[in-house]
Amino acid sequence: MKILGFETRPPTPCEIECRGETSVASVQNISRTGAAIITNSAVQASDALVFSVEGHQAIRARVIGNESGIVRIQFDERENAAISWAKSSRTPDPTIMR
Repeated sequence: MKILGFETRPPTPCEIECRGETSVASVQNISRTGAAIITNSAVQASDALVFSVEGHQAIRARVIGNESGIVRIQFDERENAAISWAKSSRTPDPTIMR
């Protein structure tokens, strides 16, 4: 599918763990500093969580916002080695996360 001249991929399944609960989610957009995910989890801004995609190391992150299940997270800067896969495994879609 193409949107505004950008090629998009189907969402990638992931999991988030927050306050002792694990929720299934899907990655909509990912970059070196954070991600936009869709989930039914009731996470709120400033919640700490652990973000993981199968086959990759889990990454600590903080919730920036949750707008009707579209959750924006910011990765912990100290996790740079774990984040490195993000840039190569998904092409960011600038129409979703700014």
